[in-house]
Amino acid sequence: LDSDTLNLNIDTDSIPAPPYDYIVFLGVFEYLEQPRTASMKIAEATNGIIATYCCRDETMDILDIEGVRRKRGWITDFSKYEFLALFRVCGFEVVGEHTFNRADDFEQFVFHLKRIV
Repeated sequence: LDSDTLNLNIDTDSIPAPPYDYIVFLGVFEYLEQPRTASMKIAEATNGIIATYCCRDETMDILDIEGVRRKRGWITDFSKYEFLALFRVCGFEVVGEHTFNRADDFEQFVFHLKRIV
């Protein structure tokens, strides 16, 4: 991190002095207690988002998913559609996505989202 990087707890902190061209979060939403509130804060502060998320495998039983994800320390269990919906309801659309990592129980994506004008 450099002096231009803001380090904050998106669950509890407000985003200081927006707007920003882009907000980037990598490996964050898996650990959030209040992901819907966080997505709204982010959406209010920027027109562009770069994000990663390890989306749950929708073919697995939810109890199996929760057990595996909790062992990793992850709190949230969003499918790809559910994760992107957090930002769609705030006026964002996906303009790019790339699979970054994959395991038996998740697929990790890098998403590029932009505000719909």
